[in-house]
Amino acid sequence: MPDPKKERDRVLSEGEWGKLYNIAGFRRKPILLLAYQLGMRLVEILSLTWDQIDLQRGFITLSQRDTKSGQPRLVPLIASVRHALADLFNVRSLLTNTVFLYNGRSLGSVEKVFKTALKVAGIESIRFHDLRHRAATDLRRAGVDTVTALKIVGHKLGKMYKRHNNVNEADLLKASAQRNFLITPAHLPSIKKSKTC
Repeated sequence: MPDPKKERDRVLSEGEWGKLYNIAGFRRKPILLLAYQLGMRLVEILSLTWDQIDLQRGFITLSQRDTKSGQPRLVPLIASVRHALADLFNVRSLLTNTVFLYNGRSLGSVEKVFKTALKVAGIESIRFHDLRHRAATDLRRAGVDTVTALKIVGHKLGKMYKRHNNVNEADLLKASAQRNFLITPAHLPSIKKSKTC
């Protein structure tokens, strides 16, 4: 289990994401999207093969050997990811079934490229895994229930999902506004003016 003392609440802002994504090359953009939009782990992304991706139905199928939890899962594709993968499929290598390649070979790591892109974009204190945090946060903000979100990002425990979920001031204000919307005037206490005012 992760050390609670090492919890992070750093997620990319939309502006930072835009800079990072624009800097990425054509073949690296889908890698970023799979982490940022779908919450997939880097090892799951780099080991993807084309037979796991169903662009027609809109799913990535991960078997139990493909996931950290040892549980198979279906990851639904959103439009931006689907388009990026379709573009990549059109220029894929016919010599291998592996999705992400560099000079015809499977990618072992993207750490160096990722760090360089962050430096060029002027973004600090971000790790690749933090993109996964943003996906979990965005699922909550989109109103996806916890059980479904756990299935999408591949957490077995709600504790891990909460750990990867960032709540900021805007989220708290939104919650307050939603609560105010549910309170009808009949539920509000009457406020009598004090004679001393």
